[in-house]
Amino acid sequence: MSEAFLAQYPGPRGITTNWYSLDPVITQANEIARGVDDARVLVSGDAGAGAGADLIAPWRKPTRAIVYGRTGLDLTANGFAESDPERATLEYTVPADPTIWATATAFALSASPRTVDPLICAHDVRRIGGPDADDAVEHLLESIERDWAAA
Repeated sequence: MSEAFLAQYPGPRGITTNWYSLDPVITQANEIARGVDDARVLVSGDAGAGAGADLIAPWRKPTRAIVYGRTGLDLTANGFAESDPERATLEYTVPADPTIWATATAFALSASPRTVDPLICAHDVRRIGGPDADDAVEHLLESIERDWAAA
């Protein structure tokens, strides 16, 4: 079922800005989350596995954080420089897909969600790419299935 979702999900769409920082990717995502109300941002991608993917199922060295926000943010005040998509270390997206928030809340089980749900995180890790992206997604999906089977 998770592979079918990954094959069919068109992505969050919306408005994306690209940013660059020398700080570690997870630090970048955490800084953005600390800078705004936690309810207004969700972490995904390598930082989601790390904070998104990494928090859910750490597996590979993070290269790009994805942060979803409810409103746009100018991250220059946080020490980021605007970047082209190829060099970006952080993507900030105001998603058009409203289910991002609902599925994150459902996954968090009443706690305030900090990351997207694991399937969105897997989608983002696959989209970020890299030589180990497929392995990282597989590891993330195995972790999801193991956790859901235990619940």
